[in-house]
Amino acid sequence: MIINSNKYSEKVHLLLTANNFNILSKDPTDKFHKLIHKTMQTQITFLTQKKASPLSLKGQLKLHKADIPIRPVINNRTAPAYKLARYLAKTLDQYISLNNYFNVTNSTNPAIDLTREEIHENNTMISFDIKDLYVNMPIDETLNILKTKLLQNNNIQITYQMLSSLKVILSQNYFMFQQKIYEPEHGISMGSLISSLIAEIFLQHYEEANIKQLMDMKSIALYLRYVDDILVIYDTTKINLHTINTYLNKIHNNIKLNPIYEEHNSIVFLYLTITCRHTKLEVHIYRKPTTTDTTINFLSNHPIEHKMATFRFHITRMHSLSLDPDKKQIEWEIIQSIAKNNNFP
Repeated sequence: MIINSNKYSEKVHLLLTANNFNILSKDPTDKFHKLIHKTMQTQITFLTQKKASPLSLKGQLKLHKADIPIRPVINNRTAPAYKLARYLAKTLDQYISLNNYFNVTNSTNPAIDLTREEIHENNTMISFDIKDLYVNMPIDETLNILKTKLLQNNNIQITYQMLSSLKVILSQNYFMFQQKIYEPEHGISMGSLISSLIAEIFLQHYEEANIKQLMDMKSIALYLRYVDDILVIYDTTKINLHTINTYLNKIHNNIKLNPIYEEHNSIVFLYLTITCRHTKLEVHIYRKPTTTDTTINFLSNHPIEHKMATFRFHITRMHSLSLDPDKKQIEWEIIQSIAKNNNFP
């Protein structure tokens, strides 16, 4: 999509203003780089950047949403804490255990599980989108949660080392846009390799404390979350729409959820359209209104492996999901149409 540069800047600045980003008078890269050296001591060469520089922000347009807002994308590869964050993201799993009661790692597995779910006439679906998750993450609170988890299986020394390193990483939350340095008032870096794990630790802690209670009371029949997208199936005889929306939005002051309501017995979750048919759920592949059928053209000068990658994905997805025969045929015809429109024989 082509957009006027002034309009693009206006959208980015609207995002920065809405989320309380402040302009820094000085680039903090050198200060953070020295802090990494001081923190790591003997492991300086292994876990520090040789040439650190300010992170850059670029905005991706959310064409499928009203007013086409910006999705901020930050390149973290030049950050002073990049190597340390990458290392901790890979090793932290060895020191803590997450129960993963409610989160899913892909959309294929829940699609299979949903088609096996028994639905009653009083069940209704609703989905939620967590608003600006990273920007609103409470760092100190999350580190306290992590401290408790680390102490369950590790000694005080390891716990202290891990928390000290994480504090350094999470403090380096800044980026450059149009030659100005910005820093949020709170939250975690949108581009750091450790941020998704930190957010997961925080969300699972509160889900286990609050969602499990509703599940035990049978008010909620199903609760699934993929990153910041949530699907809930609830019993309307035990809890109403207003109550569940209010309850979930009061779990934590920093976490706000935008509800998306069921329409005509259907709801969209990830790339699935989920429809209630009597006592069963059916799934179909959902494509956003802005989706195009453009792929690498067959006549282009690209390796055949690259050209076929899209179709391997579409065909694998079609066979992996529990689609009924009619929907599978519709999906197959869409794949054939995409191939034809891109000059595949």
